[in-house]
Amino acid sequence: MVQNVFLNKKNQAGFTIIELLVAMVIFSLVLIFMLQSFLLAFKINFSNEVKNTAVRVAEEELENLRNKPINEIYDSSNVIYCPSPCNPDTTDSNCKVIRTVKGVNVVYGKAIDVNNASDTYLDINLTICSKIKDWRTGNNITYTVRTILANIGE
Repeated sequence: MVQNVFLNKKNQAGFTIIELLVAMVIFSLVLIFMLQSFLLAFKINFSNEVKNTAVRVAEEELENLRNKPINEIYDSSNVIYCPSPCNPDTTDSNCKVIRTVKGVNVVYGKAIDVNNASDTYLDINLTICSKIKDWRTGNNITYTVRTILANIGE
């Protein structure tokens, strides 16, 4: 006796519309969560690159300060060159630096605080700041370095 295989519905393979819809919903949810993780990774990467650039800007500015006479930076009554607080929105072009980070122009402000001064040396804090937020803390990214500048040979 020969059975007709095509008449037996149990042997038919395939997906129903409901199964396809459930699979598409699950796949969509997985994609949404993956997209969120990619966006977070991009945000973390960009924030870290802005921090690294702030460090490089601080190094460049320290080099520029080392090449200036002390009396151009400080004159015993006030700071002449980029007073505190650090502000990336300053109108003084000497107190801000623009760098491109991952295709975005980031404006860094700079400020100098004098801790101790004499005619031959300055103990200063150089602060580089931006309006970009740190992804961990939510605060603006800043970098401060302390150094001593000396008029050697004067």
